[in-house]
Amino acid sequence: GFVEPWQEAYPQVPVTLVLSSEHPLRALREAGEDAGLVVVGSQGRGVVWRHALGSVSSALLRVATCPVAVVGPDVPARPAVDGRAGT
Repeated sequence: GFVEPWQEAYPQVPVTLVLSSEHPLRALREAGEDAGLVVVGSQGRGVVWRHALGSVSSALLRVATCPVAVVGPDVPARPAVDGRAGT
């Protein structure tokens, strides 16, 4: 998966994966209640994405009780050997 290489590269950072059948915004908001950070992906729709009604990432930025990191499609799939992001 996408997360495992990052967990191996940064074992000091606790990561919790959650699978939920709830609406994505509700599930992410609830998961963030006890989190130090929620990381979500975007599909990279540029300006249109940022202004689109119904965008989960955009809505989460407004309702989350913790910091939110929105990761775009250009983030490398794996960390580099030296700890910097790489492919």
